[in-house]
Formats: sequence, structure tokens, C-alpha cells
Amino acid sequence: RQGPASRARALASAMASIGWETTLCVPEGFTGMVPTGVSAQPILTPSPLGMPRIIGRKMFPLAQRLGLNRRVRITCFDDVLRLTGNTDKRYFARAVEQLRKIIQNGRFDAVYSEFNIASIIAAKAEGVPIFGSTSFPTQPSFASDPSSVAGLNRVLRSLSMDPVRSPEDILLMPNVRFVPSCPELEPFPAESPVIFTGPFIDLPESIRDAPRDAVVAYFGNGAVTPRRGFAVLAEALRGSGLDLYVAGLPESHAAHLHTAPRFDFSDLLPRTAIFVNHGGQNSMMDGIAHGSPQLICPGKVFERRFNAKAAERCGIGLSLEQSCFDIPTVRRTLEQLLEDAAGYRASAASLKNRLSELGGANRIVDTIARQAYGCPPNSTPPRAPRLHRLPGKKLRVSRCLSS
Repeated sequence: RQGPASRARALASAMASIGWETTLCVPEGFTGMVPTGVSAQPILTPSPLGMPRIIGRKMFPLAQRLGLNRRVRITCFDDVLRLTGNTDKRYFARAVEQLRKIIQNGRFDAVYSEFNIASIIAAKAEGVPIFGSTSFPTQPSFASDPSSVAGLNRVLRSLSMDPVRSPEDILLMPNVRFVPSCPELEPFPAESPVIFTGPFIDLPESIRDAPRDAVVAYFGNGAVTPRRGFAVLAEALRGSGLDLYVAGLPESHAAHLHTAPRFDFSDLLPRTAIFVNHGGQNSMMDGIAHGSPQLICPGKVFERRFNAKAAERCGIGLSLEQSCFDIPTVRRTLEQLLEDAAGYRASAASLKNRLSELGGANRIVDTIARQAYGCPPNSTPPRAPRLHRLPGKKLRVSRCLSS
């Protein structure tokens, strides 16, 4: 359910489905599924805070088990890049060099970045068209931390590239930037050079008119742990007659209470009275797609807090601060959502229809074909003009994920 990773797979699959030669860049040691017809290319992964890799591999899981990651305030995307090690000079320099060699060896005609700043710089250095995802709260105008840019600028100067004021400035560099959302949720100024695509998932044609008899919770790595979420929700729902499903815990089924490491949300959400989540974009889109009123607990992460406010503004849910996630407050909030469930579902249905009009992954594929090669939609581009010595060559696209 990780946002950039799932979008990367969806887009790579859409590219491969029309015959484009597509390579998906994946982290070292990746063992997940790669879409049919897509090749995988392992790439370097950063170490948290730029620590030695042998230490970083142990420290990050330990921090998660101790809940330290839930206590850190993430105020901007720079904080994410710094904590994950993406702005560490040594890693950034090595990642850019590795990606440049991958582009050279693969003779790629275009690169798509899911918030991966090294891939953007590598593509720029190689003179290859670069496309990428963006979002309202990852703009430098939303929030940034210029103190984290020194190492990046040293690498940029070595490539004879202009310095940047913050890492977010690199996210402004792609030839075309795509927003996997809609203007109602992410109100970019009308003059902003972005293309809204909606989510990269297939949205249902209509919201199923099924009995809403369940509360489904997915907390991810958010502020509320699955264990605490289960305890509070189980007590808050006592006597309601609603089934409770909480993902992220060992499998257990008793009366109305169900837990499992993961659930098939496409099966559960059509019958969900309330979807409790951490405010991740994919979770919000899933709730909208199935018309489920949402209770969002965003914690201290800037983007999730932005999403929670957007959900309230658009009338699709309510949000709770981490400190307010207690039994009485959660019970009152659930009751409020249930009392006006029809209104929340109607707002979600309106947003779903808006998102459905934007094209999803196919909008990106069509735009890349037109921007890079002047091709009609859903077609395989002809031989690239700058690679005319390679007759019959299909468009080769590298997909890079943010680590």
C-alpha cells in the first residue's frame, strides 16, 4: 500500500501493456512483484540519516519497534529526505552516478520519478526527458528546509548544474509534473504547470449500494499503532453491532472483531461504514473510491495533516489528533460520522466522479508519448529522433521510486 511504490507498479504496467519497453527501478534486495512485461533494475538505497549501512539497517527497524518514528514531527518533504538518507552527500552522489550509468546502458528515452531526486538529476545530467509525480505539500512554497541542501549543491556543482535553495526545488525540474489527485483535494493555483491525473487505480463506475456494517482501520506506520487502534476502536464500537477489521496485527477473529496482517480492502470497503486511516494518499483515495466516510489520524507528518484537512474541507471525513485518540473522543467522532453518513458518501461520490474524469496512469502514458515524440494516445512511439541509428526502437522508460 506504499504510495510511490504502488503508483510505480501501476504506471509501469500501463506502459508495458501498450508495448513500451519499461524498466522498474527497485530497491536492493527487492523481493516483491514486478508487473508482467516489465524488467526490474536494482538501485542503491539510502541509509537512515546517512549512517553507515550496517548500522542503518538495524537502527531503522529498531526505531519503528520502539515507536520513535511516531514521535518525530515531519514538517516538510526535506525532513523525509533527510531522515531516510536521500540528501546525504555520499549517497546522493553515488545514486546519481549509478542512475546515469543505468540510463546510458539502457539507452532510455525517458525517465519517470516518484519523488526520487537522484533520478531527476541523473536524467537532467544525461539530457533525457524527465517526468515525475508531485503534490501540493511537497512544493517549496508549502514548506522547506534550506539547511539540508548543502551536500546536494556540492554534487550539482560537480555536474555544472545550478544550485537549488531546497531539495523540493529538484521536484520542480521534470519536464512535466503529474498530480495523482484533483484540484479539489490539492488546490494548485490555476497557472501552475501541473497535470492532474487522479489515482493510478481503476475506480469503480459507481459506489455499491451495499449494507454498511463494518469499520475498517489501516494505520500503516502512522501516529496510532495498530494495537492501540484496535483496543480503542473495539471499546468505542462496543454494542454498535458493527464489525471491526484492523490491519497490521496477527490474524484473529472473535465475534465482531477481526485482525490480520493485511486485508483485501477492495472487498471490505464497499461495506464499510467508516474507514479509519492515517491520511496517506492511497488510503484516502481508496475511501473515496468506495464512498466510505473517513476518520483520519494523521499524527505529525505534514502531508498526512494536509490530506486530513482536505478531507474535512471536501466533506468526506473528519480528523483526530493523536492526543485525542481515546475511547470517549473516538466514540463521539464515530457517532458523528454515522449520523451524517449519507452526506459524507455523497461528497465522496462527487469526488470519485471528478477523479475518474482525469485519466489516471493512462493520462501520463499519453502525455509522455505526445510530449516526447508527438505520438497519438495509446501508441508505441517511433524511432526517437536523437537515436535514429537504432531502427525500430521502442520507447524505453525507466521508472524510479523514492527510497
